[in-house]
Amino acid sequence: WFEAGIAQVFRQQRLPVIEQLEIVTSYQQVPIKAHLDFVFASPVGQPTVRILELKSCEKLPKTLYSSYETQVYGQVGLLRALWHQPAFGVHGEDSHGSAGRTFPQICKAKLGVEMPAHPSDVDIEAWVLCISMSDAKAFGPYLPDDAMLALCLKTAEDLWNNVEASRENGADIDDLPTAQGFHPLCSWCEFNA
Repeated sequence: WFEAGIAQVFRQQRLPVIEQLEIVTSYQQVPIKAHLDFVFASPVGQPTVRILELKSCEKLPKTLYSSYETQVYGQVGLLRALWHQPAFGVHGEDSHGSAGRTFPQICKAKLGVEMPAHPSDVDIEAWVLCISMSDAKAFGPYLPDDAMLALCLKTAEDLWNNVEASRENGADIDDLPTAQGFHPLCSWCEFNA
C-alpha cells in the first residue's frame, strides 16, 4: 500500500521516475535479478540518477539494517556496472520478465530523456526510505562501490551454490548455513534459519 501511494504521488507530481526497474544479469553462472522500486533520472545540468528503495516498518530504525544496506549497495552497483549493457527492463512489461535494454535506452523509452553513454558522467546515488504509519526516515546516500558490489555478488553466489547443493544432494533446507555476522547474536538467534 505504501509503495502504491508513493508511486501515485510521484506520478501526480510528474517526476521523471521509472517504477519497478529490473536489472537482470548473471555472475559466476548464478542468475541475478535486482528489483529497484523507483529510479529517477534527469539530464539537466549534471546528469543524475537516484534510486529510492522503500521499506515499510512498524517502527522506524535509528540506523539502517545491514540487509537493507546490502540490497541498495547491490542495486546502485549493478546499475553503474551494467549501465551500457542490455540488462534493464521494467517488471511486468514483457511476457518473460527479462531485460533487454541499456540504462540510457530505458531512460529514453520511459522518460524521453537522453542520458550519457557512460556512467562516469552521471551523479548516481541510492537512498532507502523507511515508512511507518505515522512517520518516515531517509537513509543515504549510498554510492556505487566496487567492493560492496563484489560482496553482494559473492553473497548471491554462496546462497545459490548452497541451494543448488541442497537440491542435488536431497539435503533438508534446514541444513543450509544461516546468516552470520550481521549482528553478534545471529548465530544464536532462533529466527536465523
